[in-house]
Amino acid sequence: MKVKYLFLTLFFLCLNVYAQGEANTWYFGYNAGLDFSTGNPVVLNNSQQQTVEGSATISDAAGQLLFYTDGNFVWNKNHEIMANGTGLLGNPSSTQSAVIIPKPNSISIYYIITVTFLGGDNGVRYTEVDMNLNGGLGDVTSNKNILLLTPAAEKISAVKKNNCEDFWVVVHKYGNNGFHAYSITSLGINLTPVVSNVGTAVSNVPNRTIGYLKFSPDGKKFISSNYQQNVELFDFDNATGIISNPRVISTKFANYGVEFSPLGNVAYITTGDFFPLSLYQYDLTSANIIGTETLIYSSTDSNHFFGALQLATNGKIYLSISDYSTLSVINNPETLGLGCNLGLHSVSIGSGLSKLGLPQFIQSYFSVGINIDNICLGNASSFSYTSNQPVTSISWDFGDGTISNIDNPFHTYANPGTYTVVATISTDSGTVIKCKQLVVSAIPVANAISNLNICDNVNMNYDLTSNDNAIRGSQSSSLFGVAYFLTLNDANNHSNILPATYSLPLGTSIFYAKLYSLSNKNCNDIKSFSINLIQKPIAAKPSDIVTCESAPYDGIESFTLSNQNDAILNGLNASNYKVTYHLSQTEANINLNALPTNYQNVSQSQEIFVRLESIANTVCYDTTSFFIEVFKKPIVNTLSNISVCDDTSNDGVEEFDLTNQRNAALGSQSLSEFTVTFHLSSLDAQQGLDVIQGNYVNVSNPQTIFVRISNTLYPECYEISDFELFVRNKPTLDLSDIYAICVGTSVTIAAPEGYSGYLWSDGSTSFSTTIYQEGSYSVTVFNDYGDIICENTKDFVVNNSNIATITNVEIEDVNNNSSSVFVSVSGDGDYEYSLDGFTYQESSTFFNVAGGEYTVYVRDKKGCGVAYEKIFLMMYPKFFTPNNDGFNDSWRVKFANLEPKIKTFIYNRYGKLIKVLNGNQDSWDGTLNGKTVPATDYWFKVELENGNEYKGHFSLKR
Repeated sequence: MKVKYLFLTLFFLCLNVYAQGEANTWYFGYNAGLDFSTGNPVVLNNSQQQTVEGSATISDAAGQLLFYTDGNFVWNKNHEIMANGTGLLGNPSSTQSAVIIPKPNSISIYYIITVTFLGGDNGVRYTEVDMNLNGGLGDVTSNKNILLLTPAAEKISAVKKNNCEDFWVVVHKYGNNGFHAYSITSLGINLTPVVSNVGTAVSNVPNRTIGYLKFSPDGKKFISSNYQQNVELFDFDNATGIISNPRVISTKFANYGVEFSPLGNVAYITTGDFFPLSLYQYDLTSANIIGTETLIYSSTDSNHFFGALQLATNGKIYLSISDYSTLSVINNPETLGLGCNLGLHSVSIGSGLSKLGLPQFIQSYFSVGINIDNICLGNASSFSYTSNQPVTSISWDFGDGTISNIDNPFHTYANPGTYTVVATISTDSGTVIKCKQLVVSAIPVANAISNLNICDNVNMNYDLTSNDNAIRGSQSSSLFGVAYFLTLNDANNHSNILPATYSLPLGTSIFYAKLYSLSNKNCNDIKSFSINLIQKPIAAKPSDIVTCESAPYDGIESFTLSNQNDAILNGLNASNYKVTYHLSQTEANINLNALPTNYQNVSQSQEIFVRLESIANTVCYDTTSFFIEVFKKPIVNTLSNISVCDDTSNDGVEEFDLTNQRNAALGSQSLSEFTVTFHLSSLDAQQGLDVIQGNYVNVSNPQTIFVRISNTLYPECYEISDFELFVRNKPTLDLSDIYAICVGTSVTIAAPEGYSGYLWSDGSTSFSTTIYQEGSYSVTVFNDYGDIICENTKDFVVNNSNIATITNVEIEDVNNNSSSVFVSVSGDGDYEYSLDGFTYQESSTFFNVAGGEYTVYVRDKKGCGVAYEKIFLMMYPKFFTPNNDGFNDSWRVKFANLEPKIKTFIYNRYGKLIKVLNGNQDSWDGTLNGKTVPATDYWFKVELENGNEYKGHFSLKR
């Protein structure tokens, strides 16, 4: 990365001179620009360039921008990159990245001479621009990046030769002390330079290539700022290009910017390595120049470096200080000391940002030797000469074949054109020849513009340039421009130019139109004219007037048009305006055949045209329109309520088909003319919102439904009615599905009382009926609500039934503690079973029944009776082992202790009674008369207190 350290520069006093316009436009830094055409800099915010250091700009002699460059890119006057205008081999980080030279005796060819940075291989090269290309905007030709010198320092400066036609361009070789002066003539660039090896060598350290090289405006001297070395002053032979007489005028270290005062008597440099940053002044007329060093300004702000110094056409020197939106200016650069008047940050550059560099120009553009005033065709132009030495004699050649030996002559040119004025000046030091080109411009004649009355809105945008052709007449737009001003003083000074589009205030505005020569704005003619802006009324568009016509229909109604006035005025003072109504736009435009306030339409839909005009100025008006329309208002026929019968749930919710209600509401009216919708609220019906779609399920009982009939073409013509939805309860029949008739009996079945009617399948019409035989039956119950009869039918079956006969009870021992009981029955009934007479079950089998005496109950479900039978469940061991081991050593019936009077008789296999156990005797231990009995099977008989007997057997094991 290239690192540079900037320093302060000197500025100089402004002289009252007239310079050429080629240096009037400046583009530099980040999108910064200034225009010096009027003397004082005017901000330009249209730059497309962003450069840290070098740039160059060129305008024509009238100060009109041609193009600008940063050494890489070339932009035309429309701020577009030229064709082939990229890839130039300069560098925007080069101190002086480029200078632009017009080819002598050519009106279209220019040379951009570029310099790379830090002594790089790209060196010094030239590129050609042809302004005849691209419709006069210019393009870069194929003569591009042609090498002149490499390597080279970041220094370049240009000046006119003493023949007032050709140019010298001087650069410095990197690696030695050689200056190379290239001659540019009508033949082009002479590739063989004049080399002067003089002064300090720029070598070894690339940073030493940094720093400005500047000619004095008169081309006699130049200064080289050698970064990290010194600053040197040289003499220059304008005829031969030879450089001589090097003098060190400063031994500061970090030198950067340099500039001469317009007369070349005072020099300024910027210097400073970070800080302090300083601007110094030197008196070049002194025998001890270095001894005249004067500090003009110093700063320790290391964030803002002092950069370039550049003389402007107004005779002042401008200083860039990096990263500010301002430039600083030396107002009196010829004045020694602080009287040079440095204006720090006093020049705004708008939204642009200053960096290190300022644009590079041919220094001769700032020469103040010859002064010419009043150079318009037909005027006597005055000529004078500014010199720092006494003039003994002077001879003038005005370039049109006329000469004069008067010191300050006047001369009137007979024809417009470009002339070269040559002054031969004799002083005690010798003879000097000075030359200056001038453009003699014809004075245009501006045609008068009539005063205007305009009817429009406040702050309307008026195109001032629409008057250009009338003001210019037959005079050429390529020679004469037109500008507009608000004051005569601004017009004379060509300042505060109005934009092409001007926002007119209400009332009368006076404008000054200036027709001027593009070559010399001082050659002009000024005419004034006025524009009176009258507030144009804005006719607000009112709503259409619509009438809903009741039957019978004829489509004709009376309308009060004046009811629209307030809407049309829309806040305007009614006392200042008149509103009229018309049958056509043409009649409204010319205010013909205004309609009466009360107007009867002639068609169903008719457009009415409105004219709103100013009472004070009837030509100031506006128009609008609206429609008056007549639409049929529908009729809603009377609607009956809708009743439906509920389903068996009787929840009061049912689905309703509203189709019949739509037809009933319309009656004989056409469905193509009117739309029928249903709504849940009156407000929804009025607004046409939340239309019920399809069939509707009610949410309350009863529920009101609103019907809206509206005109299909204009829904605001509508009528609303309503009807009720009723859900009627269906009779409730809580009857069984099945009834039974016991053999030899009948059954009476009753429906709920209180309904309007009954019809049984056996023909009975009472709320109950008696049935004597089995079969399928039904009953239908009716309830009459007046608008609907709701009915309910119940189907049921009557079956025969009888009491059960218990045919068998089987007991199966499961273990010593429980048994299973299986009950078998016969009969026609549907039976259920119980062992306690209370708890019944569907199954005829009982499991896990503990021992004891039970009654088995069998009940007919249809009420035809209960059969029962006693059973006894004995729980006893099937064997026992009386061997005194503590397990099964005795035998007994398990529930004997629950029956105190039970008797258990034990027999051997031969029927011999072995043992009798009473209910309170615990058990038998397997002995008879104290002796053990054999291990074998034994039988027993149990006698209960009620006389019942039960038998069984068991085994005795040893």
